[in-house]
Amino acid sequence: MKGAADSSYQLVTQMAANAFSYEERGLKADQLYTYKITSLSSRGKESDPVSVSN
Repeated sequence: MKGAADSSYQLVTQMAANAFSYEERGLKADQLYTYKITSLSSRGKESDPVSVSN
């Protein structure tokens, strides 16, 4: 996750392989947050990131 004032991303969580959603709490209103989401294969290879903003 990266807030508008942040210069780099920070790890928010690592999720179980069967997880399909995540809810972030405690965010400030009227603030843009951007997430980079990746996955790992069973061999440990990381996917290309997908960016999502709210």
